[in-house]
Amino acid sequence: MPAPMILDEEQEAAVQRMLSEPTRAVLNASEMGRGKTVMSVELAKRLGASTVLVICPLATRVGWERTFNQQQTGLPVQRIDSTVKGKAAYEELAQKEPGVYLVGREYFRRLEWQKIKPDVAVYDEIHSVQNRNGVGFKVLKTLKAGYKVGLSGTPGGNKFQGLWSVCRWLWPGDVERSFWRWVTEYARTQTEYFASGEVVKVVGERKKGAFVKTLPCYVRLEANLSTEYIEEVRYVELTPAQRKIYTEMEDEMIMWLGDNPSVASVPIVQRIRLRQITLGVPSSQWVTVRKRNKQTGEMYEVEEQEIFFDEGCKSSKIDALKEIVNELDEGTPILVLCDSQKFVQEVTRRLGDKAVEWSGKVTHKQREELAAGFISGKYQYIVAVIPAVAEGLDGLQHVANHVVWLSRSENDLFNRQAAARLHRTGQQKHVYSYDIQAADTYDSGTFQRLELQHAEMRATLSVNKKED
Repeated sequence: MPAPMILDEEQEAAVQRMLSEPTRAVLNASEMGRGKTVMSVELAKRLGASTVLVICPLATRVGWERTFNQQQTGLPVQRIDSTVKGKAAYEELAQKEPGVYLVGREYFRRLEWQKIKPDVAVYDEIHSVQNRNGVGFKVLKTLKAGYKVGLSGTPGGNKFQGLWSVCRWLWPGDVERSFWRWVTEYARTQTEYFASGEVVKVVGERKKGAFVKTLPCYVRLEANLSTEYIEEVRYVELTPAQRKIYTEMEDEMIMWLGDNPSVASVPIVQRIRLRQITLGVPSSQWVTVRKRNKQTGEMYEVEEQEIFFDEGCKSSKIDALKEIVNELDEGTPILVLCDSQKFVQEVTRRLGDKAVEWSGKVTHKQREELAAGFISGKYQYIVAVIPAVAEGLDGLQHVANHVVWLSRSENDLFNRQAAARLHRTGQQKHVYSYDIQAADTYDSGTFQRLELQHAEMRATLSVNKKED
C-alpha cells in the first residue's frame, strides 16, 4: 500500500477550517484535481468517525476505497448495493457497525435513511441533486449525519438555482426554507408569457458570489496546474450529402434518409437531428421498443425510428480527426470525445484495433480494464461519450495530453469534467485540445453559448471567503 498522501498547505488549512466548523457541514467546491476526496477522508479520520457513508458515482468507488485505505483510517470499506453482501452492509450501517460504506447515487435513492445517522456523510458530485423537485433531493433530505460534506467543483450544476437544494441539505437551519423567497433575495429572474399563463424563470445570480459568501463553511481551492490547456478550433465543411440533409432539416424539419423520411415534430428533436447530421450522414431504421404504461404498469410495444451511422458513412469530422492523427507523432495517445454513442461506435471502428469505445454500454469492470490498457499503451485511442467519461476516471493524464472534440454536450458541466480527464493534477505536459466544428451549423452557436454559461457560473463560485 502506498504511503499516505500529504496535504499541501491550502488543503491542510481547509481541513482545519472544516474541523472547527460549528454547524458540522461543509460545501467543498474546489476545482478538479485539488484533492476533494483526500480532504474528505482526512476530515473523517481526524474527527474520529467510526461510520462514514459516501454517496458517489459508481465509477468513483474504487478511488474512494483506495484513498480510505491509503490514508490509514483503520476502517473496513464496504459497498452498499443490491447484492446479498451489499444489503448486509446496509444493515451493518444501520446498526452503527464501524466502517466506510460506499453507495451509488441510483441505489441510494431506493433505500430508507430516516433511521440511519452516520458520523460523517459525504455526497460526491452533489450537483446531481440540484433539482429541488427530483427524487434524489427528496431522499437526501431524509438523511441526517453527525457531519455533512458536499463535494462538487460546480455544486449548482449549470444553473445558479441549483445551489439552493444542495445547501438546504447541508444547512437546513441557515438557508432560506422557501425556494422562491431565496430567489427573491439572490437571483435575477425574467417572466415569460404563454397562452396558458406566465412563468417566472431564474436566469442567474443578482450579485456574483453574494450567496456563497453567506454559507457557514464554503471551501474552494482553485486549480494550480503548471501546465496549460491550449485550445484550437478546426472548421470543416459538411460533405455535399451532409449539407443537403442538414438544409432539409433546418428549413423543413424533415430529412430524407434514402426512402425513409425523418420528421422533427418539436424544436428539441430538430436540434438533436441537426447535431447528428454535423457528425456524419445518418441512416435510420424502424425498431420495436417495449415501454411501460406509467398509470397501469403494463408493458406494451411501439415502433420507433432509430437514427444510427452506417459503417463507412460520409463524415467531414472523421476526415478531420484522421488529419490530426497523421499530424501527431506516430503512436500518440488521444482522447476522442463526442456526445453521440452511435457515432462513437462508428469512430471506434474507423480507428481500428488500437481504439476502444467508452460509453454507457461498457460496464464498470470493463472500463477499469480499458483504462489500464490505455495507460499501459495497449490502446492508443479512447473514443468516449462525454457524460460517460466525465466522472470517475483518473490516470489518463499520466500518458496522454491530446484531446479531440467531435461535438460538445449540451450540458457544459459534462464538457468541463471530460476535459479534466487530461488537464488535472499529475499532468506534466501542456494539453492540446482540438475542437472540430462544422462551419455554418449548430456547432458554433453551441460552443459560444457554453463558454458564456461557464464564465457566469465560475463568477458565482469563485468567492472563497467572506468579506470582512
